[in-house]
Amino acid sequence: EYGGTDFGLIEAERAGDLTGLVVGITKGYIPVGGVNYPDIKALLQLYSRDSDVNILSTPKILTTDNEEAEIIVGEERPFLKSSQVTAEGTTVRTWEYKDVGITLKITPHISKGKLLRLDIFTEIKSFQEELEGEVGAVVTTKRQAKTSVVVEDGSTVVIGGLIRDDKVSRVSKVPLLGDVPLLGWLFKSRSQTKVKTNLLIFITPRIVASAEDLKRITAEEKERRRERIEEYRKERKKVLPLFEEEVEVEDL
Repeated sequence: EYGGTDFGLIEAERAGDLTGLVVGITKGYIPVGGVNYPDIKALLQLYSRDSDVNILSTPKILTTDNEEAEIIVGEERPFLKSSQVTAEGTTVRTWEYKDVGITLKITPHISKGKLLRLDIFTEIKSFQEELEGEVGAVVTTKRQAKTSVVVEDGSTVVIGGLIRDDKVSRVSKVPLLGDVPLLGWLFKSRSQTKVKTNLLIFITPRIVASAEDLKRITAEEKERRRERIEEYRKERKKVLPLFEEEVEVEDL
């Protein structure tokens, strides 16, 4: 382990005792539940088959030494900025668009011995719900982390402890009868579930020292992409065996 801290981070997360912001660095393998996985790819393959885990994004960015790189994965959503009623009684609303999704900013600083200092900023914004009866009034959630760590080339930085508690309300009802005024509640029920979400962020920096390194990394990424497409085809055939879809792979 490097960076001054040792983490059984995944084990702690699964045990439910991970609190506060935690930053860890692993070298050579990533321990999960007593099993050592060789790299982040193997870990993502494990998580992709876990119904309790949702992989938000797997972005990759390239930058030069001491230059900030930024990537945004998400969408722009309209939010109500102002609302005015004219003399004629017409309501005029002004909207503004804001980014909702994942923002990642990294500034690498390379030193001797293939050591890197990474200045990391990550933010996850999500659209939660629209307030009932309030036009344009929405609830959004935001989780962010800002840190600086020193790692070796190829080590994996793990940021955890970004925990959120949600209450999910659901209403089940009998069609038509559940909408009858006053008596409708006899034909429907309301339930509330508490959901705890723990966000983990994995970052693996790699130093590209030459054109050959870049070619090698590009070839590896192309191979990973082909593997993902093949897995997608297999899953499609399991779900819809009568309908096959051709997916073209282009060399970029």
